[in-house]
Amino acid sequence: MFLRLSTVKKRTYLLLVENRRVEGKVRQKIILNFGQFEKAMETGVVDSMILALEKYSDKILCLTESTANDIQN
Repeated sequence: MFLRLSTVKKRTYLLLVENRRVEGKVRQKIILNFGQFEKAMETGVVDSMILALEKYSDKILCLTESTANDIQN
């Protein structure tokens, strides 16, 4: 899975996409449409999703501004 930006009629959308092999050909399936990229970034949807997914990873650790400040002090 990966994130892709798609532009339609001068609007850019943020999509979560998965590659699948169908009859020997690679097809892309949109798993989730986050909506307009600018709005997703303004509302913090992407940051919230990353922090929510971090709980389920043994290899990834997200460093937020507040935890970075705690480490520095």
